[in-house]
Amino acid sequence: MRKISSYLISAKKEFLELIYNKSVLFLWSFAFVALFIFPFVNKKIINNASEISSQAMIFYTQIISIFLLGQFVFDGCKKDFSKGGGIFLLNLKATCKSYLFGKRIVSVILLIFLYSSSFSYFSEFMTLKSIVFLILFYAFVINNALMFSLLFYTSNTSFFAFILINFIPLFIFFILGVIKVYFIRYIILIILNIILQKNLFKIYWSKWFRKNLK
Repeated sequence: MRKISSYLISAKKEFLELIYNKSVLFLWSFAFVALFIFPFVNKKIINNASEISSQAMIFYTQIISIFLLGQFVFDGCKKDFSKGGGIFLLNLKATCKSYLFGKRIVSVILLIFLYSSSFSYFSEFMTLKSIVFLILFYAFVINNALMFSLLFYTSNTSFFAFILINFIPLFIFFILGVIKVYFIRYIILIILNIILQKNLFKIYWSKWFRKNLK
């Protein structure tokens, strides 16, 4: 029961922080509006007669979401560990899974919100195999952001961490785009997620990490 409670508290904490985080709400809302009106702007203002394909809209959404997710996760971890989040963790006796649960849940909700901006394109493009790919890919994006956020959560290492948080998923995204066989994409993403998940646990429970909690 205590374990379930820690998961719920973690989720509640992340929801409350999201509600009061004006910069995150603004960025995601701006991206939503930009993606929603882009097809109309492209046709009416830029005077482009050709319709934007579903694949193109999903591609734009994925690129934007990588940067937004990285920013959201990193800023959240940075605030946790520079403004008393460490004490909260110790008082809650949170496990790595329960601490990360809240951030993952809110990340998924933000992604659903962003993709709803181009739902008509999304619904045309989506198949079961592409949905599985997106689930595995965004699990990787979130895990990657969490790992580097935990490694570089102090206020003096922001730039280097943020570069890795965004560059690595972009690199993997374009590499996977070259691979046409979905099964191979799945295997690569599953392996990457397993590696990142193990490293997250190691970092979270390491003496170095606990020693630097504020």
